[in-house]
Amino acid sequence: LQNESKGDLSLTAHAFSLEKIRAVLTAMPDLFVEGGVDIKAGAAIRLSPFTFSDLFMHIQSSSLSAAWEGLGVAAAPSAGTPPFHLQIDQTGPQRFALKGGGLMVQSRVPLVLDTLKGDLIYDAQAVNANVQLNSKLPAFTESPGLPVALQEDLKLVTTLSANYALAGDWRLDIADAPGGAGLRASVAQAGGDVAVSAAKPVYKVRLKGRGAALGGTFSAASANIRAEAPFGTGDILRLAVQGDIAADASGQPKGSAVLRVSGIKASLGNKDAAAPVSIAIPDIQARAEMETPDGPAPVFKGDLFVAASTLNAPGNQVRLSGIEARVPWQWPVREATA
Repeated sequence: LQNESKGDLSLTAHAFSLEKIRAVLTAMPDLFVEGGVDIKAGAAIRLSPFTFSDLFMHIQSSSLSAAWEGLGVAAAPSAGTPPFHLQIDQTGPQRFALKGGGLMVQSRVPLVLDTLKGDLIYDAQAVNANVQLNSKLPAFTESPGLPVALQEDLKLVTTLSANYALAGDWRLDIADAPGGAGLRASVAQAGGDVAVSAAKPVYKVRLKGRGAALGGTFSAASANIRAEAPFGTGDILRLAVQGDIAADASGQPKGSAVLRVSGIKASLGNKDAAAPVSIAIPDIQARAEMETPDGPAPVFKGDLFVAASTLNAPGNQVRLSGIEARVPWQWPVREATA
């Protein structure tokens, strides 16, 4: 302390073992953490009245690993990417700058958080966060359990805006941001690999609620989707889904969604075929509703509508036009009663 009323605090730890903090995580008994972290923190404080300024905390690790209820994260591989790091720096009264990255969500297709940057602001009523996330699905080759290959990194740039009121209300907005890249992948099939490409996806999620009760909307879309295979090609002008979701105070969910596929064109036949079969479908719409009428197990129901379509098979002298269909469906299938 510089005198009786103010001073500076600092903390430095090298390779601090996260296993030592398991005993204090009683609120999350299923949380598993391991690895070592380097920590550097500090602040200027005033004792009377108690205030602090210039607060900072910098954390870095190349061995961090954590898992909770089936979700696992770890420090991103050191080859080509920095290790996990998180910096929190006070930039003003009740305001902090956030910066980080180098974290991987572990799964069969891992998601890597390259960078995180944003601000955290709080007052006597609420806490607000605004963050931009730069993440990617790294390119990978086919494996026996996953006959899909990602030819290029799928880069995603996402903005996240969150508000938590100390009275209990909360809000979360997630949306795509400029940047990112389109999809380049392939799917293994018996007749030959199918190459798939699509424009950068756009998406938006808006949720708000209080405790377990929530309501919100979501949407996602991509355009210029193309599939190429030895047995034909297919194009989709636009694919989009939008819907809503809600849950009451007990957490019982319900919601609805509409999937729309527009401008479908396909040509079936090998490249040397003189008269390939062509299919044109202007619009497909699939509607789904989710309810939990008899308990926690959800019931899905809806319908599938195919607009006036055309099938042309010159080799067989067949041409059909004006094909339409509407198919209602439900899952699980309702058992017939006597």
